[in-house]
Amino acid sequence: MVLDRRQLPEDPAELTAALAAVRYRHQSDQWAGAMKIALISPSANPLYDLDYRFVQCLDPHWNRLDLRGNCGHSMLVAITAATRMGWVPLYPGARVRVNVINNDDLVVGEVDRLSQRVAEFTVHLLSTRPRPVAGVLPTGAPLTALRTPFGRLEVSFVDWANPYVLVEAADLGVTDQAALFAADTDLLERLRAVRACAAEVLGWAPDGAFPKIAALGQYRPGELAVRAVTVPSWHPSLGLTGACCLAVAAEVAGTVPAILRDRAGMRRGELVLCTPGGTVRASAALVDGAVGWASVSGKTVRFEEARAPQTIEVS
Repeated sequence: MVLDRRQLPEDPAELTAALAAVRYRHQSDQWAGAMKIALISPSANPLYDLDYRFVQCLDPHWNRLDLRGNCGHSMLVAITAATRMGWVPLYPGARVRVNVINNDDLVVGEVDRLSQRVAEFTVHLLSTRPRPVAGVLPTGAPLTALRTPFGRLEVSFVDWANPYVLVEAADLGVTDQAALFAADTDLLERLRAVRACAAEVLGWAPDGAFPKIAALGQYRPGELAVRAVTVPSWHPSLGLTGACCLAVAAEVAGTVPAILRDRAGMRRGELVLCTPGGTVRASAALVDGAVGWASVSGKTVRFEEARAPQTIEVS
């Protein structure tokens, strides 16, 4: 769901009330299941084309929101919606610069291919302020012993694009890719429990959306297998921001992704991630001890039906 943020309040409590009122007035099937909202506007800052605020709904009525993080796929949909509204032009080679209000990130959507129904992007994510490598490790270390209901687990807390807690699948008893990608409710609940413990370490609500969590396995040379959890269940593949976070994490010695990447025999700077929804290729660069950027290629937005922007009442 993409909305014009200029029509909505900035204050989180007022925004929650306004969005809940909007959802109450729009009960059609078209709105059913909408749990991610992109609030966008043309940017007044000459460095950016769009200002973007991501809203993760925690219930179907939009009464509970989490504004902490970002969503790359939502952002790409927002770029294409902005094009439909005449705010930004899209053409092969165009770079749309997006100011992420939630965390001050700069996201650049570079158009690789464009047709009437399909837009394909390479996405580059940068921090507007240089972030030393230590600054992307919330606990100050590449590995942290996390107390969980299943005992202590060695996990990596990494905050780039979105905050993630990363765990090796083998530590949860998952020893092959088929088991990792199965629709296993027991594994889902175990990951949710680990995520809740990680949230408490960060001082965040355990029932919120952040940190995200992903389990990683190394089963074949040259790639890692990844299973991620989103709201409200398994992610069908891997979030764009998750791929960026993993790419950065793999460049930091001692993290779960770095250990597994070395085991898989992949070279530094590049990461091949196998997910239930297909293969994701990501890259990242460290520059003078700080995180430079992370990139993900081959991200596609498809228009199922061409529609003009709709006007809704916001009050």
